[in-house]
Order: sequence, then structure tokens, then C-alpha cells
Amino acid sequence: PPGKAPDDASRVEYTAAEATVTLADRTFHEWFVRYPDDFGQDCLSVDDGGAQTFLVACTLPGRQGRHETTFAVLEDICSKILDLGVQSRSVEDCAAVTGSVEIFSSVIPCLSSVGAMWQFRTRFPNVTLEFAEQVGSISD
Repeated sequence: PPGKAPDDASRVEYTAAEATVTLADRTFHEWFVRYPDDFGQDCLSVDDGGAQTFLVACTLPGRQGRHETTFAVLEDICSKILDLGVQSRSVEDCAAVTGSVEIFSSVIPCLSSVGAMWQFRTRFPNVTLEFAEQVGSISD
């Protein structure tokens, strides 16, 4: 299941986000966590096909695009925002969403993840997005 910690904790790669989002009288405050193992080995090189997506990923050799943890967390947050009743193609609805999203990742973001952050900021201009990464351990 998504958000389940991998068995090998010696070098855990993950992305975690805290999101507090409001649309009119509806609000959610939730944590989102994704690990590479959430996708399974078959997904790493295959597109989801018919799965509903909100953000556009770049297909690049050696990268996992929409299956990178940061990209997946942003997709999860978009899905939760749209569950509030936001029409994804309505500029007015998306601009009415307010709040904040703080993301931490132990993985260097790929081009798809950086692009997803820009897409998120463009789609939800009144939601503050902060991103921090730490690659390696604190003792390095």
C-alpha cells in the first residue's frame, strides 16, 4: 500500500508532504508519503495508460517520471484537492483554493518532479508550495 515504509531502512528514499488546503467551507489537513516500492517493479518503465492524472511527466531515459516519489505525492495532493469539488479545468475554481503544501524529499527531484511543482503552482496559485531535499545522511 502507498506510504508503507520499505523493509531496508539503511537508505530510505521517500517524499513526504504536509498539506493544508481550503476551498470555501471545505478544508483538509493531511500528510502524504510515497516510497519507490509503492509502484512495484513493473511500473518503473511503463506508463499508467488509462489512470487519471493531473500533472504531465517527461519521459526521459533512466528516470521514472510519474513514478518518482515527489511527482506521485503531488499527484496525490491534486487528487485530494479535486475531491473538494474543484473542477480541474476551471481557472476560477483552482484559483479559489488556498493553503500550503510543504514537501520534503530524500531523492533529488527529476525533471518531471520539478515540472510537476511548477504545474501545481500554476494550477493552484493561492496555495504556497515549499520544497526541501536532503540527499544522503546527516552524518555525511
